[in-house]
Amino acid sequence: MGKNKQSLIEEINRIKSLFSEERLWGNLTESTDDECMDQLEASGYFISKPGSSSNDLTRQHLVGCLYAGGNKNNPTDLYRIYEKIKGESTNVKINIQERGSNCMLLFTNKSPCNGDELVGSIWEDPLSTWNLQVLYKFKDSLGGIPLFTSKQIHFFGWEGVLNPATFDYNNFKFKGAYVANGAYIPGSYAVNQNSLKKYIGNNEMDDDEDGKNDLDTSVDTTHPNPIKDFLTDQTGIGSPTGNFIDDILKKTSGFCISGGAPWKRK
Repeated sequence: MGKNKQSLIEEINRIKSLFSEERLWGNLTESTDDECMDQLEASGYFISKPGSSSNDLTRQHLVGCLYAGGNKNNPTDLYRIYEKIKGESTNVKINIQERGSNCMLLFTNKSPCNGDELVGSIWEDPLSTWNLQVLYKFKDSLGGIPLFTSKQIHFFGWEGVLNPATFDYNNFKFKGAYVANGAYIPGSYAVNQNSLKKYIGNNEMDDDEDGKNDLDTSVDTTHPNPIKDFLTDQTGIGSPTGNFIDDILKKTSGFCISGGAPWKRK
């Protein structure tokens, strides 16, 4: 009887296992928030995360940026831009965020980056000009930059003017430096011709920070120079003219700066 009882208990447990949440719902219970949101957005749903950006007033503002007067039969230019580019890259995530009285499209890498990364944005200003910005985000902030030694710099930025019909951009150039909250440091364009001493060549070492290459102490370490060309050096982005989709959004590596970039942090 004892053996039969044990077999019965094992059979009951086996049957119970067939009705676990994982068996019932498959991979759904293991899906990430981003995966779920991607699926909903692909089906045409408007998604916003909980918190301050999900209150009714903000929702109305964001919807108004996509549809004139909130009427889904009257899409705005921002909506048309979003619809055009949302499927152009599998590596980049697009969010819609408030920017003053208007909205902007914010571009980040879909998965977390282990090092430096890019953050892009597109928005229309009060003069009806569409602007493109690409920020180079440092994993660790920069301090001691000449002219701004008291500031902790979290981003360098490049900006240009975007044609929303063709996605061509022009006048794309170095703008300056930004602090952690994204605020521009006035006058920071002045560092554009400086050398970025916090970075050295990818194949160099300078553990004692004496300015000599530890692999060959007779040779000085090299640095990005000038700073205004740093984005081009690291990513290939930076030409004064180009196309947002082809030259920026479709970067196969996404918006993370790869370990093979020519410059690395000291």
